[in-house]
Amino acid sequence: PNYPEREFPTHAAALVDAERRAAFGSERYWVTKSRLYLSHYFPADAKARFSSAFFAGSSSEGASAWHYEIERFRERMHAFGDALSGVARVRRLNSAELFHDLHMCLTGLEHPIALPIVPVHVDEVLADQTFFGGLYPRVGQLHIRPVAINSYPAETIPQLLWFVLNERGRMRFTLRWIPLDAVTSQRHGNQVRGQWARRRQGLLQIILAAMNVPRTRANRYADEMVADAEEAIALAASGRPFGFLSEWALIYDEDAGRADLKSRELVRRLQNAGISARVEDVNAVEAFKGSQPGNGWSDVSRPLISAINFAHLALVSEPWPGTPTIDSPYFPSGTPAPLVCCSAGHAPFWLPPHSGGGLLHMLIIGPTGAGKSVLLALMAMAWTGLRNARTRWIDLDYSSFVAAHALGADYRELGNEGTRALCLLEHAGASDENQFLLTFFTRLFVRWQTALSAEQQEELARSIELGASQGLPRIRLLAGLVQDLLLRRILNQYSEAGPWGHIFDGEPGDRGENRVRVYETRGLTALGERAAAPALEWLLHEIERECTGEPMLIIVDEAWRMLNDPVSSEWFYAALRTLRKRNAGIVMATQSITEIASSSYCNLLLESCPAKIFLPNPEARGDQVRDSYLKLGLTRRQIEIIARATPRAQYYYTSPLGSRLFNLDIGPIALALCGSTGHPDLRRARELLTHGDDFAQAWLAERGLADWEERVCPKPLRPTPIRSFLDGIALKERQP
Repeated sequence: PNYPEREFPTHAAALVDAERRAAFGSERYWVTKSRLYLSHYFPADAKARFSSAFFAGSSSEGASAWHYEIERFRERMHAFGDALSGVARVRRLNSAELFHDLHMCLTGLEHPIALPIVPVHVDEVLADQTFFGGLYPRVGQLHIRPVAINSYPAETIPQLLWFVLNERGRMRFTLRWIPLDAVTSQRHGNQVRGQWARRRQGLLQIILAAMNVPRTRANRYADEMVADAEEAIALAASGRPFGFLSEWALIYDEDAGRADLKSRELVRRLQNAGISARVEDVNAVEAFKGSQPGNGWSDVSRPLISAINFAHLALVSEPWPGTPTIDSPYFPSGTPAPLVCCSAGHAPFWLPPHSGGGLLHMLIIGPTGAGKSVLLALMAMAWTGLRNARTRWIDLDYSSFVAAHALGADYRELGNEGTRALCLLEHAGASDENQFLLTFFTRLFVRWQTALSAEQQEELARSIELGASQGLPRIRLLAGLVQDLLLRRILNQYSEAGPWGHIFDGEPGDRGENRVRVYETRGLTALGERAAAPALEWLLHEIERECTGEPMLIIVDEAWRMLNDPVSSEWFYAALRTLRKRNAGIVMATQSITEIASSSYCNLLLESCPAKIFLPNPEARGDQVRDSYLKLGLTRRQIEIIARATPRAQYYYTSPLGSRLFNLDIGPIALALCGSTGHPDLRRARELLTHGDDFAQAWLAERGLADWEERVCPKPLRPTPIRSFLDGIALKERQP
């Protein structure tokens, strides 16, 4: 797969991206494509009628027979597709895709190839590489090593050969099944039965049987094979489809020695699974020809297996790759998804940032210590690679400290002394702002068990309008305008005269043009809900005001505080509906799955957040926890996947677009910048910040990674101006 080209405003984000690009360039990731080709073999009499249609003048019988056979073939193919669509999502290839696939099967090359417009001989265009036969065939510069699979275990299960997809490198895995009609299947079954029946007794036993002498010895294995053949004959007579199966795995590589090594390794893995396999030599060319779509006569093996066994062996399910591009009207067409992860078989997984034509609200659920903070930090870094992108991160307990400072974020520790206080009335008088302030203060008074009367609401609204008209942005000035003593006493708690003035009673100020801003809220939690909850609500409102159409990612860690807040949760869910129109998406992380499942807003939350990422949770098998997962819309199979997943390594994504178990597969640089979330890391990071050096470089040097930039970047990263940043620079890998 091709890793997307991106520009980043910070050296740290560019370095993490370069590390992931280097992993893609080292043949670490491979894309699996599944194709099902249907071909029809015309009987001999039909061939004769075809010949008469082309060479016997104007014979109407030959022409009508030709059209009849073609229509019969099309009807059978449509019926097959309709039957398959009930259990799998299938799509018919167009002419360009079919042309590309046939070229790839013949040459092993994946590059784009255009479908000829003018009539040409297709074989001359498709077979554009020189083929060398012999014991070790080669097409162009690619050496081919066919691995033939000969026998299987006594019983098959679905996806029996799934591990074959974990092989790295170019490989074409082909199964050819030639179905037989019921009469032909029974005839071949009788032949097999006769072969094993003759082995049940030797010549002496046959003579003794003719003399009515009882059998003294029996070949039990032959008896079992006869019984097995008789069962197959009975199944064929009842309508069970049977056919001949041929199976190959073709290894391609530019280096002959490496191709030999990969083919032998695949044979070893197959044999360890109880499957007989060998590397073809004398029969290598026939195996290559037999593996081509539509070839039903080269290298025909004779094992007679049922359609169910064939379905178990066929790897027809193409893994869902996520969404390589952002499907949103707010982004240019073809914009690559910001984060590329890894899934089973070393296949890339593009984490979808959208759903249904807009940015995606996402819910991340899982226990503590399962890898949530690493995922959030990596998502934030990858997001900065989008043009004009902004990030607002509401964190709890400093898990973002290292990543935020590596990104050069505007970092604010709310509730701590020295942090600039919020200015609640800064935008009073603006469109719809006075109405929000009225509802905001109404909810604030509810936290004091004070429900406003009509007169109090009218007085509060008049005071807000008066303060806005006179340019009075401070809470203490608003409190002076309110005549109601109870309301004034409550408002004074949030002014500089009260205990929470250092949080709420701030002066208007320039927020700057920093594209990444992080709010650490640990200092708020110790102040109680009367201070913490209004502060979080105001932060979200301020972030909502900043959503002006540019891509905005809002990360809220431990979002259960807002999701279950009895006072402001209704306003919060209403705000979720408006963010998509402003090209903003919110990612909410929480470990309280039981609280979410039991919340009265559970259905509304699931509707607002169609995408969910579940962290590994071994406790998911428990009855109570499992019931909570079931309420969130998961199946028992999906719950089992979550229970078996590896903590801090794997994640389970699910949305209407698809579902996939994936891992971040991060390198040392990303782990140092995104995975340093402990309190010892926090203390050391604060010490490095006092030195005034480049924090990202200093932190990597602290972790022994000072020279890793040279390893992942063959050529140095050079700064390139980005028009979307007013005072920043972007770092882009220099092209060779």
